[in-house]
Amino acid sequence: RSPKDIETLYIDRDLVNRRDNMLVLADVVYTGRTLETILTMLEKARTRVESIIVVLALGELWRNRLKGYSSKIEVLTHLPYPLVGASF
Repeated sequence: RSPKDIETLYIDRDLVNRRDNMLVLADVVYTGRTLETILTMLEKARTRVESIIVVLALGELWRNRLKGYSSKIEVLTHLPYPLVGASF
């Protein structure tokens, strides 16, 4: 694995507790791996994820990984990926 493939995420125990209702805001989702990890960490902290807002979803890879949360996810912008015929 390259360093690009490895992420270390922390949630401070003093910031969340089991009585918290959470809104998760993700800027960009492509594979859904990071968002899935964050949601798992919040579940282990026994918080309740009320809603997940994704500002930009690229492609469809993330849908299968996050299908257990599909009723809570609201995508503001969705772009197919790779962008076919795009010129920059």
